[in-house]
Amino acid sequence: MKPSASIEIDKKAKILRQSGRKIISLGIGDPHFPPPKVILDSLANLPLAHSHYSDSSGLETLKEKIAFQYEGFNKNNILITPGVKQGLYYLLEVLSPKKLCILEPAWLGYSGLADYLNIPTHIINLNLKSWKDDLKKAEFDCLILCSPNNPTGKIFSEEETDVIIKIAKLKNAFIIADEIYIHYSYRKSVSFSNFAKEKDSKIIILNGFSKSHAVTGYRVGYIVSSDTEILRSAELLQQNTATCASTLSQYALIDFDKCSESLNEYYNYYLINRNLVAKELSLSQELIPDGGFYYFLDLSHWGILDSDRFCSKLLDSTGLVLIPGSSYGSDLNSFIRLSFCLDRDLLMEGLFLLKGALKEKSNE
Repeated sequence: MKPSASIEIDKKAKILRQSGRKIISLGIGDPHFPPPKVILDSLANLPLAHSHYSDSSGLETLKEKIAFQYEGFNKNNILITPGVKQGLYYLLEVLSPKKLCILEPAWLGYSGLADYLNIPTHIINLNLKSWKDDLKKAEFDCLILCSPNNPTGKIFSEEETDVIIKIAKLKNAFIIADEIYIHYSYRKSVSFSNFAKEKDSKIIILNGFSKSHAVTGYRVGYIVSSDTEILRSAELLQQNTATCASTLSQYALIDFDKCSESLNEYYNYYLINRNLVAKELSLSQELIPDGGFYYFLDLSHWGILDSDRFCSKLLDSTGLVLIPGSSYGSDLNSFIRLSFCLDRDLLMEGLFLLKGALKEKSNE
Protein backbone atom coordinates (compact mmCIF):
# COMPACT_ATOMS: atom_id res chain seq x y z
CA MET A 1 0.00 0.00 0.00
CA LYS A 2 1.25 3.47 -0.87
CA PRO A 3 1.95 5.84 2.04
CA SER A 4 -0.23 8.90 2.55
CA ALA A 5 1.77 11.70 0.95
CA SER A 6 0.49 14.44 3.26
CA ILE A 7 1.13 12.37 6.40
CA GLU A 8 4.60 11.27 5.27
CA ILE A 9 5.65 14.82 4.35
CA ASP A 10 4.21 16.08 7.65
CA LYS A 11 6.34 13.49 9.48
CA LYS A 12 9.45 14.73 7.68
CA ALA A 13 8.53 18.32 8.54
CA LYS A 14 8.16 17.43 12.23
CA ILE A 15 11.60 15.81 12.25
CA LEU A 16 13.11 18.92 10.68
CA ARG A 17 11.26 21.11 13.18
CA GLN A 18 12.58 19.04 16.08
CA SER A 19 16.11 19.52 14.74
CA GLY A 20 15.69 23.28 15.10
CA ARG A 21 14.61 24.20 11.56
CA LYS A 22 11.82 26.71 11.10
CA ILE A 23 9.09 24.90 9.16
CA ILE A 24 5.97 26.44 7.66
CA SER A 25 3.44 23.85 6.55
CA LEU A 26 0.98 24.54 3.77
CA GLY A 27 0.64 20.80 3.49
CA ILE A 28 -1.65 18.92 5.82
CA GLY A 29 -5.39 19.64 6.10
CA ASP A 30 -5.61 20.00 9.87
CA PRO A 31 -7.51 23.09 11.10
CA HIS A 32 -5.27 25.21 13.31
CA PHE A 33 -8.07 26.21 15.69
CA PRO A 34 -8.68 24.53 19.06
CA PRO A 35 -11.99 22.66 19.36
CA PRO A 36 -15.07 24.76 20.21
CA LYS A 37 -15.47 25.63 23.90
CA VAL A 38 -18.63 23.49 24.02
CA ILE A 39 -16.53 20.42 23.18
CA LEU A 40 -13.79 21.33 25.64
CA ASP A 41 -16.44 21.75 28.35
CA SER A 42 -17.78 18.28 27.52
CA LEU A 43 -14.25 16.91 27.86
CA ALA A 44 -13.97 18.49 31.30
CA ASN A 45 -17.26 16.91 32.43
CA LEU A 46 -17.15 13.39 31.03
CA PRO A 47 -19.50 10.76 32.49
CA LEU A 48 -17.99 7.68 34.13
CA ALA A 49 -18.96 5.66 31.05
CA HIS A 50 -16.41 7.57 28.94
CA SER A 51 -13.67 5.01 29.61
CA HIS A 52 -15.74 1.99 28.56
CA TYR A 53 -17.06 0.54 25.32
CA SER A 54 -19.96 2.29 23.67
CA ASP A 55 -22.50 0.37 21.60
CA SER A 56 -20.69 -0.86 18.49
CA SER A 57 -22.86 1.40 16.32
CA GLY A 58 -22.14 4.47 18.48
CA LEU A 59 -23.75 6.40 21.33
CA GLU A 60 -27.53 6.61 20.87
CA THR A 61 -27.72 10.33 21.63
CA LEU A 62 -24.92 11.15 19.24
CA LYS A 63 -26.52 9.09 16.46
CA GLU A 64 -29.86 10.83 17.04
CA LYS A 65 -28.23 14.25 16.78
CA ILE A 66 -26.32 13.30 13.63
CA ALA A 67 -29.48 11.93 12.03
CA PHE A 68 -31.30 15.19 12.84
CA GLN A 69 -28.86 16.97 10.50
CA TYR A 70 -30.09 14.79 7.61
CA GLU A 71 -33.73 15.18 6.64
CA GLY A 72 -35.49 11.84 6.24
CA PHE A 73 -33.03 9.82 8.30
CA ASN A 74 -33.08 8.51 11.87
CA LYS A 75 -30.57 7.01 14.30
CA ASN A 76 -30.89 3.60 12.65
CA ASN A 77 -29.44 5.11 9.48
CA ILE A 78 -26.20 6.10 11.24
CA LEU A 79 -23.05 4.13 12.04
CA ILE A 80 -20.37 5.99 13.99
CA THR A 81 -16.85 4.96 12.99
CA PRO A 82 -13.24 5.77 14.01
CA GLY A 83 -12.96 8.42 11.32
CA VAL A 84 -14.14 8.59 7.72
CA LYS A 85 -11.25 6.44 6.47
CA GLN A 86 -12.38 3.53 8.62
CA GLY A 87 -15.95 3.97 7.41
CA LEU A 88 -14.76 3.82 3.80
CA TYR A 89 -12.83 0.64 4.54
CA TYR A 90 -15.96 -0.98 5.99
CA LEU A 91 -18.05 0.02 2.97
CA LEU A 92 -15.57 -1.31 0.43
CA GLU A 93 -15.35 -4.59 2.35
CA VAL A 94 -19.13 -4.90 2.61
CA LEU A 95 -20.02 -3.80 -0.93
CA SER A 96 -17.11 -5.74 -2.51
CA PRO A 97 -17.38 -3.90 -5.84
CA LYS A 98 -16.13 -5.61 -8.97
CA LYS A 99 -14.85 -2.26 -10.20
CA LEU A 100 -14.56 0.99 -8.26
CA CYS A 101 -14.76 4.25 -10.20
CA ILE A 102 -12.79 7.15 -8.70
CA LEU A 103 -13.22 10.75 -9.76
CA GLU A 104 -9.73 12.28 -9.81
CA PRO A 105 -7.93 14.35 -8.65
CA ALA A 106 -8.75 12.54 -5.42
CA TRP A 107 -7.43 11.76 -1.97
CA LEU A 108 -4.85 8.96 -2.23
CA GLY A 109 -6.70 6.79 0.30
CA TYR A 110 -9.44 5.87 -2.16
CA SER A 111 -7.10 4.08 -4.54
CA GLY A 112 -4.92 2.94 -1.64
CA LEU A 113 -7.77 1.09 0.05
CA ALA A 114 -8.92 -0.33 -3.28
CA ASP A 115 -5.42 -1.71 -3.90
CA TYR A 116 -5.30 -3.15 -0.39
CA LEU A 117 -8.63 -4.93 -0.95
CA ASN A 118 -7.68 -6.01 -4.50
CA ILE A 119 -10.56 -4.02 -6.00
CA PRO A 120 -9.94 -2.98 -9.63
CA THR A 121 -10.38 0.75 -10.24
CA HIS A 122 -11.42 2.92 -13.16
CA ILE A 123 -10.25 6.54 -13.08
CA ILE A 124 -12.23 9.48 -14.44
CA ASN A 125 -10.24 12.70 -14.82
CA LEU A 126 -12.36 15.66 -13.68
CA ASN A 127 -9.88 18.04 -15.35
CA LEU A 128 -11.08 16.86 -18.77
CA LYS A 129 -14.10 18.56 -20.32
CA SER A 130 -15.28 15.11 -21.39
CA TRP A 131 -15.46 13.70 -17.86
CA LYS A 132 -19.25 13.25 -17.89
CA ASP A 133 -19.16 11.41 -21.21
CA ASP A 134 -16.22 9.34 -19.93
CA LEU A 135 -18.29 8.44 -16.87
CA LYS A 136 -21.19 7.30 -19.05
CA LYS A 137 -18.90 5.00 -21.02
CA ALA A 138 -17.12 3.56 -17.98
CA GLU A 139 -17.98 0.18 -16.48
CA PHE A 140 -18.28 0.15 -12.67
CA ASP A 141 -20.59 -0.95 -9.89
CA CYS A 142 -19.42 1.55 -7.27
CA LEU A 143 -18.42 5.20 -7.58
CA ILE A 144 -16.60 7.29 -4.98
CA LEU A 145 -16.43 11.07 -5.02
CA CYS A 146 -15.60 13.92 -2.67
CA SER A 147 -17.51 17.22 -2.62
CA PRO A 148 -16.04 19.70 -1.86
CA ASN A 149 -13.15 17.86 -3.44
CA ASN A 150 -9.79 17.13 -1.86
CA PRO A 151 -7.51 18.46 -3.37
CA THR A 152 -9.24 20.80 -5.85
CA GLY A 153 -12.07 22.23 -3.74
CA LYS A 154 -14.54 21.54 -6.56
CA ILE A 155 -18.22 21.42 -5.56
CA PHE A 156 -20.44 19.52 -7.96
CA SER A 157 -23.20 21.72 -9.35
CA GLU A 158 -26.85 20.65 -9.23
CA GLU A 159 -26.64 19.72 -12.90
CA GLU A 160 -23.45 17.69 -12.39
CA THR A 161 -24.91 15.97 -9.31
CA ASP A 162 -28.00 15.02 -11.29
CA VAL A 163 -25.88 13.61 -14.13
CA ILE A 164 -23.73 11.55 -11.75
CA ILE A 165 -26.76 10.07 -9.99
CA LYS A 166 -28.53 9.23 -13.26
CA ILE A 167 -25.44 7.51 -14.67
CA ALA A 168 -24.98 5.49 -11.47
CA LYS A 169 -28.66 4.44 -11.55
CA LEU A 170 -28.36 3.26 -15.14
CA LYS A 171 -25.42 1.09 -14.10
CA ASN A 172 -27.15 -0.01 -10.86
CA ALA A 173 -24.03 1.26 -9.09
CA PHE A 174 -23.47 2.47 -5.56
CA ILE A 175 -22.32 6.04 -4.93
CA ILE A 176 -20.12 6.71 -1.89
CA ALA A 177 -20.16 10.47 -1.32
CA ASP A 178 -17.38 11.75 0.95
CA GLU A 179 -18.68 15.05 2.36
CA ILE A 180 -16.12 15.64 5.11
CA TYR A 181 -15.45 19.19 3.80
CA ILE A 182 -19.08 20.20 3.22
CA HIS A 183 -19.08 22.70 6.12
CA TYR A 184 -16.47 24.68 4.16
CA SER A 185 -18.63 25.30 1.09
CA TYR A 186 -17.94 28.82 -0.16
CA ARG A 187 -20.74 28.60 -2.71
CA LYS A 188 -24.00 26.66 -2.82
CA SER A 189 -23.41 22.99 -2.14
CA VAL A 190 -25.90 20.16 -2.68
CA SER A 191 -25.52 17.19 -0.32
CA PHE A 192 -25.93 13.81 -1.97
CA SER A 193 -27.95 12.86 1.13
CA ASN A 194 -30.88 14.74 -0.44
CA PHE A 195 -31.11 11.91 -2.97
CA ALA A 196 -30.38 9.04 -0.58
CA LYS A 197 -33.57 8.88 1.51
CA GLU A 198 -35.41 6.10 -0.32
CA LYS A 199 -35.05 2.69 1.30
CA ASP A 200 -33.58 1.18 -1.86
CA SER A 201 -31.17 4.09 -2.47
CA LYS A 202 -27.62 3.13 -3.41
CA ILE A 203 -26.21 6.49 -2.31
CA ILE A 204 -24.16 6.33 0.90
CA ILE A 205 -22.74 9.35 2.75
CA LEU A 206 -19.44 9.59 4.61
CA ASN A 207 -18.89 12.50 6.99
CA GLY A 208 -17.40 13.35 10.37
CA PHE A 209 -16.26 16.09 12.74
CA SER A 210 -12.52 16.30 12.06
CA LYS A 211 -12.58 19.29 9.73
CA SER A 212 -15.76 21.13 10.74
CA HIS A 213 -15.07 21.01 14.51
CA ALA A 214 -11.24 21.06 14.39
CA VAL A 215 -10.89 17.67 16.08
CA THR A 216 -8.83 15.63 13.62
CA GLY A 217 -7.27 13.67 16.48
CA TYR A 218 -10.58 12.53 17.99
CA ARG A 219 -11.16 10.14 15.07
CA VAL A 220 -14.96 10.20 14.89
CA GLY A 221 -16.69 9.83 11.55
CA TYR A 222 -19.95 8.29 10.45
CA ILE A 223 -21.80 6.55 7.64
CA VAL A 224 -25.30 7.65 6.63
CA SER A 225 -27.39 5.16 4.65
CA SER A 226 -31.04 4.31 4.13
CA ASP A 227 -29.97 0.67 3.72
CA THR A 228 -29.84 -0.62 7.30
CA GLU A 229 -28.59 -4.02 6.12
CA ILE A 230 -25.43 -2.43 4.73
CA LEU A 231 -24.98 -0.52 7.97
CA ARG A 232 -25.46 -3.70 10.00
CA SER A 233 -22.82 -5.52 7.94
CA ALA A 234 -20.44 -2.59 8.42
CA GLU A 235 -21.19 -2.62 12.16
CA LEU A 236 -20.35 -6.33 12.37
CA LEU A 237 -17.05 -5.61 10.65
CA GLN A 238 -16.43 -2.84 13.16
CA GLN A 239 -17.23 -5.17 16.06
CA ASN A 240 -14.50 -7.53 14.86
CA THR A 241 -11.86 -4.91 14.06
CA ALA A 242 -12.25 -1.73 16.12
CA THR A 243 -15.13 -2.68 18.50
CA CYS A 244 -16.43 0.91 18.43
CA ALA A 245 -15.34 4.47 17.89
CA SER A 246 -13.59 6.08 20.88
CA THR A 247 -16.23 6.44 23.61
CA LEU A 248 -14.35 9.37 25.12
CA SER A 249 -14.35 11.20 21.78
CA GLN A 250 -18.03 10.47 21.22
CA TYR A 251 -18.95 11.96 24.61
CA ALA A 252 -16.75 14.97 23.89
CA LEU A 253 -18.76 15.55 20.70
CA ILE A 254 -22.18 14.93 22.25
CA ASP A 255 -23.10 18.63 21.92
CA PHE A 256 -21.50 19.15 18.50
CA ASP A 257 -24.77 20.77 17.39
CA LYS A 258 -24.28 23.65 19.84
CA CYS A 259 -21.04 24.91 18.29
CA SER A 260 -22.38 27.17 15.54
CA GLU A 261 -20.55 30.29 16.78
CA SER A 262 -17.14 28.57 16.63
CA LEU A 263 -17.90 26.86 13.34
CA ASN A 264 -18.87 30.16 11.75
CA GLU A 265 -15.62 31.65 13.05
CA TYR A 266 -13.57 28.86 11.44
CA TYR A 267 -15.49 29.17 8.18
CA ASN A 268 -15.07 32.93 7.88
CA TYR A 269 -11.38 32.79 8.81
CA TYR A 270 -10.58 30.22 6.14
CA LEU A 271 -12.72 32.04 3.57
CA ILE A 272 -10.54 35.11 4.09
CA ASN A 273 -7.43 32.91 3.87
CA ARG A 274 -8.70 31.43 0.60
CA ASN A 275 -9.17 34.89 -0.91
CA LEU A 276 -5.78 36.01 0.41
CA VAL A 277 -4.00 33.20 -1.44
CA ALA A 278 -5.73 34.20 -4.69
CA LYS A 279 -4.68 37.81 -4.22
CA GLU A 280 -1.07 37.07 -3.27
CA LEU A 281 -0.53 34.64 -6.16
CA SER A 282 -2.57 36.72 -8.65
CA LEU A 283 -4.81 33.76 -9.46
CA SER A 284 -7.73 33.94 -11.86
CA GLN A 285 -11.28 33.24 -10.66
CA GLU A 286 -11.46 29.72 -12.11
CA LEU A 287 -8.49 28.64 -9.97
CA ILE A 288 -10.17 29.65 -6.69
CA PRO A 289 -11.62 26.58 -4.89
CA ASP A 290 -15.38 26.32 -4.29
CA GLY A 291 -14.84 24.79 -0.84
CA GLY A 292 -12.50 22.93 1.49
CA PHE A 293 -9.00 23.92 2.61
CA TYR A 294 -6.88 23.64 -0.50
CA TYR A 295 -5.67 25.11 -3.75
CA PHE A 296 -4.59 22.66 -6.44
CA LEU A 297 -2.23 24.64 -8.61
CA ASP A 298 -0.64 23.73 -11.92
CA LEU A 299 2.96 24.93 -11.65
CA SER A 300 3.55 24.47 -15.38
CA HIS A 301 2.32 28.07 -15.61
CA TRP A 302 5.60 28.92 -13.86
CA GLY A 303 7.66 26.50 -15.93
CA ILE A 304 7.67 23.71 -13.32
CA LEU A 305 6.82 20.22 -14.59
CA ASP A 306 8.12 18.08 -11.71
CA SER A 307 6.33 19.11 -8.52
CA ASP A 308 7.82 16.23 -6.50
CA ARG A 309 11.30 17.63 -7.09
CA PHE A 310 10.11 21.22 -6.59
CA CYS A 311 8.41 20.42 -3.24
CA SER A 312 11.40 18.44 -1.98
CA LYS A 313 13.88 21.21 -2.83
CA LEU A 314 11.58 23.86 -1.38
CA LEU A 315 11.32 22.02 1.94
CA ASP A 316 15.08 21.52 2.16
CA SER A 317 15.99 25.08 1.17
CA THR A 318 13.24 27.18 2.80
CA GLY A 319 11.37 24.92 5.24
CA LEU A 320 8.10 25.33 3.30
CA VAL A 321 5.83 22.26 3.09
CA LEU A 322 3.63 21.65 0.03
CA ILE A 323 2.17 18.39 -1.30
CA PRO A 324 3.06 17.29 -4.86
CA GLY A 325 0.15 16.64 -7.21
CA SER A 326 1.29 13.12 -8.10
CA SER A 327 -0.21 12.08 -4.73
CA TYR A 328 -3.72 12.75 -6.07
CA GLY A 329 -3.80 10.87 -9.33
CA SER A 330 -2.07 10.22 -12.64
CA ASP A 331 -0.81 12.93 -15.00
CA LEU A 332 -0.73 15.49 -12.18
CA ASN A 333 3.06 15.79 -11.87
CA SER A 334 3.10 19.56 -12.36
CA PHE A 335 0.48 20.25 -9.66
CA ILE A 336 0.80 21.06 -5.96
CA ARG A 337 -1.76 21.06 -3.16
CA LEU A 338 -1.55 24.16 -0.97
CA SER A 339 -3.46 24.16 2.33
CA PHE A 340 -4.72 27.44 3.78
CA CYS A 341 -6.19 26.13 7.08
CA LEU A 342 -3.53 27.72 9.27
CA ASP A 343 -2.74 30.94 11.11
CA ARG A 344 -2.86 33.87 8.70
CA ASP A 345 0.57 35.23 9.59
CA LEU A 346 2.14 31.84 8.90
CA LEU A 347 0.16 31.60 5.67
CA MET A 348 1.58 34.95 4.57
CA GLU A 349 5.13 33.82 5.41
CA GLY A 350 4.60 30.64 3.43
CA LEU A 351 3.19 32.52 0.44
CA PHE A 352 6.19 34.87 0.52
CA LEU A 353 8.53 31.88 0.29
CA LEU A 354 6.47 30.28 -2.47
CA LYS A 355 6.32 33.46 -4.52
CA GLY A 356 10.10 33.78 -4.24
CA ALA A 357 10.62 30.21 -5.45
CA LEU A 358 8.17 30.64 -8.34
CA LYS A 359 9.81 33.90 -9.40
CA GLU A 360 13.20 32.24 -9.32
CA LYS A 361 11.98 29.39 -11.56
CA SER A 362 10.32 31.82 -13.96
CA ASN A 363 13.62 33.70 -14.33
CA GLU A 364 15.67 30.59 -15.10
